[in-house]
Amino acid sequence: MLLCTLSKKKMKKVVIILLVCCLFSEILFSYTGNQSVYGKTVEYQMTESKKHVKMKVLSVNKKQIKLKIINKGDKDYYFYERFVLKKRVKNKWEKIKFKKNVGFRMSMVAWKKSNTIIRVKWKKFFGKNLSKGRYKIKYARFNKTFRIK
Repeated sequence: MLLCTLSKKKMKKVVIILLVCCLFSEILFSYTGNQSVYGKTVEYQMTESKKHVKMKVLSVNKKQIKLKIINKGDKDYYFYERFVLKKRVKNKWEKIKFKKNVGFRMSMVAWKKSNTIIRVKWKKFFGKNLSKGRYKIKYARFNKTFRIK
């Protein structure tokens, strides 16, 4: 009955407030639900320091790139497989689109005081090998440029 007497502006405000309240209550309920079901959360010691974790391009060709993540720190470095690849075309960086239904591993680890080698095969992600040119890859938190001859 009360909702019928409100103007359109007030009605929009009420709906927005209700949606925001529902959103936050869902977040609060799911967080407390996870805490009560799983008990204490596990804390992982992860490194955030760029000083201890570095990435090198070991080799690159039309079929793949081989990357080395070097972790000299005392903590593990967790990252995702997802990356962004751009190609230099007419003095501008253009993002290369992935093929449909590409899957990425959710989590990868560079263990403390170790090296991790990663091979990214272009055909798996783009459906074809790359052509000659200058490229830039953003993998984990690192940016590297390279050239395919």
